[in-house]
Amino acid sequence: MKKNQLIAEVKSIKALDKREETTKLETINWINSGVELCRLKKPDVPNKHLVSYFVLVDGDYILLVDHINAKLWLPTGGHVEPNEHSRDTALREAFEELSIQAEFLQEAPLFLTSTVTVGKTAGHTDVCLWYVLNGKRDSKFTFDESEFKRVKWFYKDDIPFERTDPELARFLKNFMGSTLQNLHFKLTLMQIKFTQLVKPITTIAQVFNQWENDKLLRPLMRPNRNQADIDLQTLVTVDLLK
Repeated sequence: MKKNQLIAEVKSIKALDKREETTKLETINWINSGVELCRLKKPDVPNKHLVSYFVLVDGDYILLVDHINAKLWLPTGGHVEPNEHSRDTALREAFEELSIQAEFLQEAPLFLTSTVTVGKTAGHTDVCLWYVLNGKRDSKFTFDESEFKRVKWFYKDDIPFERTDPELARFLKNFMGSTLQNLHFKLTLMQIKFTQLVKPITTIAQVFNQWENDKLLRPLMRPNRNQADIDLQTLVTVDLLK
């Protein structure tokens, strides 16, 4: 991955808070320092290297893996290879780890962290770009049993935060905030098909209120996307009984 491409990925992230803004600046300085950015030898050469997380979400659920080395429930991800774009890392690792074809909710990363590892390979630093993938809870995963004991969908309130990446809670706060921010009333421009309605809903305001109160319209989520980026020809099927 070229240095300017990586810097562009980092700059594209809207910082959640001052902490992430500091991480962005430190990461850009690290990239510009000329040191090796990718892991060349397992587990920690160089001691600080680049990782792509790809977080599968489905409504209020998130997919985590019981990671053997880290001894934590983690989002899926992998090390960026030399000359590999971090987005391509997410695509490659999604297939290698879960046997799926990745579908980005947005191509740019949503979040950036720099974390010292724990577990069997503790002590080195992972600089992580967090991407968000469209997941489906009814999917069947063939996962890498050499890396994971199991994979599991967690409801957002049931995530084992005491045994996961220490930055996961901040990622979810960022993700939920960006989702709410970018769901506009102009969704009336889209062709929306409602099936199995609990009660008649006639206006987009009622749709928005139903979504905001009951979190039932999550298939419409597209974090950090501008209205102009939405495909107005898309037929969105919303199941209000989900």
